[in-house]
Amino acid sequence: LTLKSNVLMKDHFGFLWIGTSEGLFKYNSAAPENITSYTKSQAHITSLHEDTNGSIWAGCKNGQILIVKNNLVTYFNPPDDHPKVTVTAIYQDAKGRMWFATAGEGLYYFNNSHLYNINVKDGLSDDYVNCLYSIDGIEIIAGTDRGLSLINPGSEKINILTFTTKNGLPDNLVRCVISSGYKDAVWIGMQSKGIALFSTVKKQLIEDSSKNNWRYGQVNDLIENQDAIYIATEEDGIVEYDKLKNNFKSKVLKDSLFPSRVSSLQSDNEGNIWAASENKLVSFTGNYLNYWYDVQGTKLIKVHSILAADDGNLWFT
Repeated sequence: LTLKSNVLMKDHFGFLWIGTSEGLFKYNSAAPENITSYTKSQAHITSLHEDTNGSIWAGCKNGQILIVKNNLVTYFNPPDDHPKVTVTAIYQDAKGRMWFATAGEGLYYFNNSHLYNINVKDGLSDDYVNCLYSIDGIEIIAGTDRGLSLINPGSEKINILTFTTKNGLPDNLVRCVISSGYKDAVWIGMQSKGIALFSTVKKQLIEDSSKNNWRYGQVNDLIENQDAIYIATEEDGIVEYDKLKNNFKSKVLKDSLFPSRVSSLQSDNEGNIWAASENKLVSFTGNYLNYWYDVQGTKLIKVHSILAADDGNLWFT
């Protein structure tokens, strides 16, 4: 059985956590440490989140949820039992409640005493929830197999607003939702229509890449920096979206050994981007460094010396 890396997360110390098919690993830039090696069962980790107390919450394929504090692992055992299907995402809101997305049982939230379920009967767009995010910690954005669900937990009743293809969403199957550099907006990644920028205030799309001939298949994760968005895809490796030029560049990682399926992306404190893919963990510099492989047909190989001239030209041998 080959170990598969499924999800990446950076904690407040800057350590990288790797959720795999065979447990949870903590990476300190030297060697990954298997945090769950002493647990009674081999945990298949599918989601990660760090709460405000510095505890790491890890959702599993079988519905179990682990809590890691000071490298000690305990099981989340609420009085109302835990989900029985894959926990796809975890999020803590501004009131300290823990939210859990599942593949088939909708959403759960825990308020330190009870675990409550929200599903299609309550107005959720679909019980298969793929991701969770919130801009303000109050309105929870859930990406499901049938569009976006915007959840506002009121004092007496939970209000849910859905945004689907009927409202202008290019694709109902939302795979990931992340923060954006734009005020009151999030980037969403979809199964077949690429990425889009969604305004949480106006409840409408600001930008839609599907009009830009998206042909790279399912989006699994996104990460944004100043000039670009890096897109983890199911079958086409990592794709770069240039925000200024409004175009896509495929095969960002040119290593032919790099698998085509990338499941998760995470930046580190040095500005590198890490990618989880099958049994590999790969880091690259994003657009922090530009690579020139050739210029006007001349391959730039075996470069021995470089001189930056005063006139702005670059000389090399």
